[in-house]
Amino acid sequence: VAKIYLYDLILKSLRLQEHRDNKKKLVLDLLENAENLLKKGFYDQSYKELIKAKKIAQKIQQFCLLIEIKQLEHAIANTSLNTNRLKELYKEGNEEFYSSLSALKEQFEYRKAINLITYRRSERGKTLRNKNEKRDIENKIVELLNKNPEECLSFKARIFHYNLNELFYFSNNNFQEAYNQSKKAIDYFESNPFMLTQEIGNYINSMNNLMNSLMAMKKYEEMMHYIQKMNQFTIDPATERARIFAFAASRQIIYYTFTNQHQKGIEFISGIENEISKYESILNHPVFFALCCNLEEFYFVFGNFKKALYWNNRMLNHSEIKLYYDFYSNARISEIIIHYELENTDINESLVKSYQSFLKQNPSNGKIESACLHFFKQITGSIILQKRKQIFIDFLTELKELSTNSYETEVFDIFDIQSWLQSKIDGRAFSEVLLESNK
Repeated sequence: VAKIYLYDLILKSLRLQEHRDNKKKLVLDLLENAENLLKKGFYDQSYKELIKAKKIAQKIQQFCLLIEIKQLEHAIANTSLNTNRLKELYKEGNEEFYSSLSALKEQFEYRKAINLITYRRSERGKTLRNKNEKRDIENKIVELLNKNPEECLSFKARIFHYNLNELFYFSNNNFQEAYNQSKKAIDYFESNPFMLTQEIGNYINSMNNLMNSLMAMKKYEEMMHYIQKMNQFTIDPATERARIFAFAASRQIIYYTFTNQHQKGIEFISGIENEISKYESILNHPVFFALCCNLEEFYFVFGNFKKALYWNNRMLNHSEIKLYYDFYSNARISEIIIHYELENTDINESLVKSYQSFLKQNPSNGKIESACLHFFKQITGSIILQKRKQIFIDFLTELKELSTNSYETEVFDIFDIQSWLQSKIDGRAFSEVLLESNK
């Protein structure tokens, strides 16, 4: 009983705290005032409160509230039997109502399309893994993709338009066009400071999508510019602060990894470890898994395999990891490679068998996963050095062929296996080969 009472008090406190600068809450309060005044018979005062609410709702494009305001406007006119207002409402017709309804419908169409791609990406990873998936998505969203953003009925729909295009082009490995769409979204946000305050979450999404494209195009210095820009944001909601931290931290770790800045990376990671623990519970799972992947890769590239295994295990031991196929599959691949470097032969034999069983149970896997399995079977156990080198060369040749297929590139985004193989073949440091391949 005490817990429930305390919980209700906390929620009430949060409502009061959020009230100060929340325009939507102000509209709701004005609506409540109008309803209470109407019940008491103060029709003119009720109408004045309603007009105040309407002006604010129109400014912030709260179409659900505008529909509610229009209904209350009719209720005031009919209850008071005010002839002038009834006449005005009759002449106006239902244009305002249908206009709000159309804007809402458009927003929900975009939301539905974005949810489709986001669902596929969170479940499968970055890219679409076969032609059927691509065709299925294209058929459902083609009209929205081809729409002129300037014809959208609200600023939120226009933001959704850019967001949908960002996600679609990135999922199809068209990183330059994904970058262009993200840049348009960011420019649109920054041209309207008021809208930026209302849609900060979507602004952060666009910044994140833009950095994804820059990362895919290996434009690390430009990516670092946006990391610094994102780190300058001052935002109150804990969820948004957590997302900003994770998005910026992930990219900064990638920057240090692929530009071969080991010491700076170590210093940066040691400075953010407490924040990772602080935000872990409120980060959505794919964002947390991506952060773990980047940390695991950083430590692996610079030869700290035990720390790499620690962060890989943070993913594998997560209760929800199996819901995210590509993160889980890639973590299993990384686990085998890390244990190979640690020379844990007995453990690897068991892991390879387990991974084979996993692939049999998951028909969604592509050719690259099967190629990895075949490679792991070959290198597990005692093999003479010359034969081992030939196995690495053959596997690298196979991966280069597979990497030309846009549906088979997902694994390369999590861990650069090709550079690792090349480092083994050449007998050079992984970090050195990685730096060369990303220039």
